[in-house]
Amino acid sequence: MSDWPIVAGVPFRIVAPGLVPPRHWLLDDWVDSAAAAAAAPVEIRYEIGDTSAGAMRVLVESPDPTVGSYYADARGELAVRAATIDGAEPQLMCTVRPGYEYVVRYARVGDFGEWQWRWPRNVFTHALAARRAGLVAHASGAILPGGEAVLCPGVSGEGKSTLARTLRDAGAVIQSDDRIALTPADGAVTAWGTPWYSSAHFASGRGAPLRAVVFPERGRSLPAVRSVPRREALRRLMRSLSLPLWSPELIDFALALTTRVLESAEALSLAYTPGPGVPERALAALAAAIPGVPVA
Repeated sequence: MSDWPIVAGVPFRIVAPGLVPPRHWLLDDWVDSAAAAAAAPVEIRYEIGDTSAGAMRVLVESPDPTVGSYYADARGELAVRAATIDGAEPQLMCTVRPGYEYVVRYARVGDFGEWQWRWPRNVFTHALAARRAGLVAHASGAILPGGEAVLCPGVSGEGKSTLARTLRDAGAVIQSDDRIALTPADGAVTAWGTPWYSSAHFASGRGAPLRAVVFPERGRSLPAVRSVPRREALRRLMRSLSLPLWSPELIDFALALTTRVLESAEALSLAYTPGPGVPERALAALAAAIPGVPVA
């Protein structure tokens, strides 16, 4: 086990362990990605110092400090100024080497707290895109009993964690109930679990070939699956992706990967109301709608 998690085959390296305890925000049963970590690590160095944006050029400005604003530094590299929680002093993330080395600066030591996990998540998201190695989706993800992965995207409150619990109860392995990494693989896409979980507290480092994008819906007593038209699926999927808006070149990569997702995976919606017997019927309905996936 490393001092920091390996996610989608990418290891983390922390340079200031005296400021941030290694792995302190991970679930106790988190297991690193099973992929050989041949990739160079993402290095995060924590510092205490000036967290103002100074003379940096604004790229994307947000009124919500917890969302953060994007800047370009004097070298044209990405910087992000954000607060881990509402009311906290904003921190400053600066790019040292895109995709590989980042600095996260806090105004004072006392600002480190339980929400510190957001910076590793955000740095990993930026680094994966900067390497042109993948994208992170705001989604839950599950590996079906046959070994195929399904991605369940959506913003907060759209039922990602509930669907994760439902599929778990039917025997699926939940990769995460909040963030999934998507990487290209031989003309297809691999979905990877991440350590960043939500209310269901599901996180697994496992990866699997992506076979379906499933949008959770509510309002049916019995599970019902429908095919989602490509245009609707593209619109709904892109809402969940952490797109590299700071770079036109990286946006081209992101759009190409998004297209690959919808070319290699079925786009479906699953409408259901949680209740006794529903998990098994929901899983069977999903499997029946994905060509080549065993129903039982």
